Amino acid sequence: LKGTSSPNLSAALSNPSVSTIGHLLNYLLILGLLFGTFKISSMAANKIGGFSMAAMVPGLGVAGLGRFAGFVGKNTVGRAAGSLSRRAGAAGEEHDAKGRWIKGALYGGLAKQLAKPEKRDFNMMNTKFGKDITGIAGLKGGWAGETKGKGIEGDDKAAAEMYAKRSEKAAEVLKKDMEKDGGAMLKEAARSIADLPENKEKAKNIRAQKEVAEKLLKESKEGRAENKANYEAALKNAETSKNAAETAIKRSEENMKTVVSQLERDKEYTHEGSESRRENESQIAAARAEHDGNQNSQNEKINAAKATVTRIQSLQKAEVDAEEGHKKTLTDIAKQNEEFEKKIQAEALSSMSAEKIAGKLVPARLTNIFRKDETNDRLTALTRKHIKETGEEKAIKNLIKKQQDEAGKKPEAEKPTGR
Repeated sequence: LKGTSSPNLSAALSNPSVSTIGHLLNYLLILGLLFGTFKISSMAANKIGGFSMAAMVPGLGVAGLGRFAGFVGKNTVGRAAGSLSRRAGAAGEEHDAKGRWIKGALYGGLAKQLAKPEKRDFNMMNTKFGKDITGIAGLKGGWAGETKGKGIEGDDKAAAEMYAKRSEKAAEVLKKDMEKDGGAMLKEAARSIADLPENKEKAKNIRAQKEVAEKLLKESKEGRAENKANYEAALKNAETSKNAAETAIKRSEENMKTVVSQLERDKEYTHEGSESRRENESQIAAARAEHDGNQNSQNEKINAAKATVTRIQSLQKAEVDAEEGHKKTLTDIAKQNEEFEKKIQAEALSSMSAEKIAGKLVPARLTNIFRKDETNDRLTALTRKHIKETGEEKAIKNLIKKQQDEAGKKPEAEKPTGR
């Protein structure tokens, strides 16, 4: 024994002393404590149903592999089946719309069958067989590889709700930032959108259309002003010519009546059938014929004057219509430009909306290994749908609350009284 005159246990027993006996008691006490510790540990282990280190280690491995296989199955078979289901459903709807009911029903049934894998979690550890295997090692819950049993459909729905909340929160922050400095952030966003190639080209076309319309309006006004004096002179000449022709017809008629009246009186003094009477009648006919000729000639002048007036009035109307047309074109261009600017503002606001933010936030997730963007990413579409539905739900709740508040503010006389 160390620290005594006895080098070992046999020597100490052959030559006992107070010191040697004390050391022996300490030795026995330590052995007893070690034995008790082992015994308690063994009893505690036996009380844990099926506890076995040899079974637990492979059990954890099986649980991990089962859980990983479920993740792979959901994101391959489940996701592919869901995509095919939606395509089959769309094809069925198209056939139904075209009256091909049988094909529509077949595609609809196929879509329902393909939708089932999308709801499965593919985790073997959630089955009775998997639980029996891990039960041998005494593993339960997450240690046994068990999950909540959601398929890729449930995972996408939960992820969409999460991304929707993040997008809405980000949109609230951006809205507050937009209101700072007199909306400087919104103006900057609008300028950035206006600087996009397609928008710059649109703005350029609108400016070009405006310049052409303004030039045509200016030319129309100048031409109308130049033609005004000529038109007025031509109308005045036509009116003068018409008045002169009408006066000539009246004078010719008066002269004819005077001559015919005199000849008719002279005729009374001639004998019936005499040469003098025939000469007299011939002169009467000649006087009337001369008047008819004069009248026809002057009527032609009157008609020509009227035609001139009609033509000039038509030209004046055409010039007025052209000028009004150019003015209307400018008004339409101004409206088009106003709508274009409103579209730019709407896009600027939309770029800071929750739905637009979702289009940038969701495809950037770490699990997106297929290089999706906001136009073809299903989770983005689900997130935007959730945001829209949430917004509509909020709007309905606000409307109901408003109606309730208005009903609560009615005068006492209008409120129904109970009897």
